[in-house]
Amino acid sequence: MTREQMATFLVRAFEYATGSEAPEAETSFTDISGTHAPNVRKLVQLGVTLGVTETEYAPTVDVRRGQMASFLARTLNRLAVQGIPPN
Repeated sequence: MTREQMATFLVRAFEYATGSEAPEAETSFTDISGTHAPNVRKLVQLGVTLGVTETEYAPTVDVRRGQMASFLARTLNRLAVQGIPPN
């Protein structure tokens, strides 16, 4: 799975759990576009991910298992902060 696919996967799960659309952050990433770009900005707004630099997100780089575990844990933590228990 790539970083941009991971963003879409986690944002869809977050929005399903909350029943509402997550807001998008303003970013300085110059390498995001297309279908996944809004979800990358949403995941940044949720505090789940950052870029690899201030201007690069590296959307097509593969997410390793340990990285995915960290992204998932941050997403679940964000849900817990909003009072939504894991199912």
